[in-house]
Amino acid sequence: VQISVAWWFDGIVAATPAIASKFPAQKTTIVQNFPVLAEFMVSNGPTYQDRAAIIAHVGGITSPRGVREMVSAMELLRPDLDAGLVLAGDFPSESLLAEVSSMDGWLRTEYVGWLGRSHVASLLSRARIGLVVLHPLANYIDSYPVKLFEYMASGIPVVASGFPLWK
Repeated sequence: VQISVAWWFDGIVAATPAIASKFPAQKTTIVQNFPVLAEFMVSNGPTYQDRAAIIAHVGGITSPRGVREMVSAMELLRPDLDAGLVLAGDFPSESLLAEVSSMDGWLRTEYVGWLGRSHVASLLSRARIGLVVLHPLANYIDSYPVKLFEYMASGIPVVASGFPLWK
């Protein structure tokens, strides 16, 4: 289904092929948002084997991005396992922060707030796993989340939603 107001515009920029397919091809250009690889090639971080068991989520911290599931997953870790979740980003509301910080898994969660690009790269150079566990909403299913590519650029394994495009 094409969006009917497209004929008013001289040109359209879309972030993904799925979005571009909704507009006239002759007017549409795809400009995807990918990380700058050089920013994530941090050479002063520990080797992967020497890293602490940090599980990282970088980006918006919302319910549709799986914050409840991430914090709940921390409850499932063995008590003797020295692993924890680091959340870097912003909560959209104090009420969501209050809710998830009252969960048992919060005891293994560190909330560091919003980080600049160099600090994100530093965090990921110390992490063992990156999380991008988005809910199956229309905006996410055919998306290319930049955080997924930042985790890969950092050389860490990713636990991601099982969307067909991502597989």
